[in-house]
Amino acid sequence: MKKILLFADIGGHEQERYYHVGDEAMFYETYLWYKDNHPDWEISALTWFKNNDHYINFAPHLLWSQRPSWAFFLFFVVKVFIYKVFNLSLLSASEFSWLSTVISNDVIHFTGGGNLSSNFRKWLYYCFLVLLIAKVFNKKVILTSQTIGPFNKIDLQIAKVLLNQASIIGIRSKINRREFFNDLNLSQSKLISMLDSAYTKQKNKNKKKPRNYFLIGLSIHEWKNSSKETHQLINSLIQKIRKKYQIRIILIPHHLTTNGVGDDVTFMSKMLSSAKNNQKTWNLFCRKISKHTVPANLIKSITSRIDLLITSRYHGLVFALSQNVPAIALNYDRYYQIKNNGILEMIYDSNPQNYSIELKDENALLNMFAKCDQLLRNNFQEKAKLAKINEKKFSSENTLNSVMEKLSFDD
Repeated sequence: MKKILLFADIGGHEQERYYHVGDEAMFYETYLWYKDNHPDWEISALTWFKNNDHYINFAPHLLWSQRPSWAFFLFFVVKVFIYKVFNLSLLSASEFSWLSTVISNDVIHFTGGGNLSSNFRKWLYYCFLVLLIAKVFNKKVILTSQTIGPFNKIDLQIAKVLLNQASIIGIRSKINRREFFNDLNLSQSKLISMLDSAYTKQKNKNKKKPRNYFLIGLSIHEWKNSSKETHQLINSLIQKIRKKYQIRIILIPHHLTTNGVGDDVTFMSKMLSSAKNNQKTWNLFCRKISKHTVPANLIKSITSRIDLLITSRYHGLVFALSQNVPAIALNYDRYYQIKNNGILEMIYDSNPQNYSIELKDENALLNMFAKCDQLLRNNFQEKAKLAKINEKKFSSENTLNSVMEKLSFDD
C-alpha cells in the first residue's frame, strides 16, 4: 500500500477561512483519481484549516510569519539536516509534527496552481522546502497542472536544482513551457503538456430554458491595487453592452471568505454598486470541500448556464471553456497573460489574443466591447464550436488521467 501526500493551497487560513475555488478543484480531481484508481492507498493532504469532514486524512500546513521567506527557509533547512544526519531535533513540536507527516509518505503530489513563482515568494519558498525535504528523504515527487515562473535570478537557481528531482511535471500552458523551461534546464522527459486537472467534461447536459436575454457572468478579482481602474472599465463595458443587448449579470466568485474581506464577491459587488444593472449575485461563502458538497462543482454548474463569461480568473476560463461557454480573459499583467492566454492557446490552437484583453492597453474598453459583441452575436455558433473542440481535446490532449497512467509508483 502506497502513502500519498497531496500538497495544495487549500483549506483557508483559520483566521480568514477563505476558499479558493480553482485550487480546491484541482486538489479534489486529483484526490478522486487516486480514490478511483487506487482505493486501497492511503491518501492525505496538508490544509491551512482542518475541517471536520474526514473523507481524507488532513494535516495542517506549516505556518510561519517570519520575513523574509528565504531566511526562514534556510533556518528550517539547517534544522532538517541536523535531524537527518544526527537524529537530533531542534524543531518545535508543530514543526516536527509537520515534518513527520511529510516524510511518512511515499509520494508527494503537488496538485496544481500558478504559485510557483517569484510573485508569491512565501508560498514559493514553502514549496522549495517541501521539495528539498523530499530530496533529502528520497521521496517521489509529482507535479501536475502547473504554471511555473517567472522567477527572479536567485529563485531561478534554486528552482533549477529542486524541480529536476520531480518524476514528472505537468505543464498547463504551452506559453509557459516555451518561455521559462529552457532557463530551468529541466530534462525534457520530465515535462508534459496537459489540460488543467479541473478541465473536466460537461456534466450538466439538461436543456436550458429559453431566455429573451443574455446571461453574462463576471469572475473578476482585484490584483495589485487595480480596483479603481477595473471598476471603471467593467462598468463602462456593461453599459455599452446594455445599449445593444438585453442582458443580466451574474457574479461568479472564485475566492470567498466568511467575512467578505478581500474576496471576489465584495470586489465585484462594489464594482457594480454604482451602475444600474439588472444583476443577480451569487453570494457563496463556501469554506471547505466535503463528501456531500463540493463548491467548485457548484461554481462550474453555475458557469455552465451562462452565455458569456468575462473573467480575470484562470479557472474562470477553465470552468467556462470546459462547459462549452465562450469567455473573454482579462489580463492584468504578464503573469496573467501567461496563465490565461496559455489555456486559450491550448483549447483554440490559435492566437489567444482573439479571446483576451490586456487591461493596460489604452484601447482596452473598445477591444473588450468588440470581442463581447462578436461572442454574443454568434453565441450559438461559439458554443457549438467549443463542443466540437472539447470532444477532440478530451481524447487528444493529456488529461490528469492520461498523465498519471504513464507514471510508475514502484520505483
